[in-house]
Amino acid sequence: MKLHLIRHAKTRANANGFLSCETEEPLNQEGFQQASLLAKYIATIQFDKIWCSPLLRAIQTLAPFIESARFTPEYWPLLCEGQLNFNALAPISTPEFSKESNLPKASESVGSFRGRVSEFLSMIANENTDKIVICITHGHFIREALNLFLGASNYTRFPVGNCSDTLIELGEHQFIHYVNRTTI
Repeated sequence: MKLHLIRHAKTRANANGFLSCETEEPLNQEGFQQASLLAKYIATIQFDKIWCSPLLRAIQTLAPFIESARFTPEYWPLLCEGQLNFNALAPISTPEFSKESNLPKASESVGSFRGRVSEFLSMIANENTDKIVICITHGHFIREALNLFLGASNYTRFPVGNCSDTLIELGEHQFIHYVNRTTI
């Protein structure tokens, strides 16, 4: 299974160097321009499914593609970034999630977040063998997915630009095709 992890377009918070986390931060003017360009990039990918975080900035990022392609994505709350609580010392856990799950709690431990990303990667790899899936998600989610995929014992802060694409292959052959590829 090939998984395209694409970060949402730019928001005002991103432009000012802040994290948006679970807030309903909309795209800024540059972000809307990026989303239009990203739609052209997505149209070049042969894919089977698109999953999208239900947070406003991700929905707005995908909107130009949906309008032009008349494609209906699935919105998955587990793709949300969440508000990480770095003071909460909790073990890594793998809570049960599904497409119908609620948004993550307002304050989520790092271990819980990591468990959620791990559960997502396992679930989609098992359910989508030989498929190509696009996920419109968030920078921290993509970084955590890469750290889990690589089995990194220390957290690595991979660069993840707005509208960048990271392509990994899950299943029998584990492979990173590219990280943080500029799409616009």
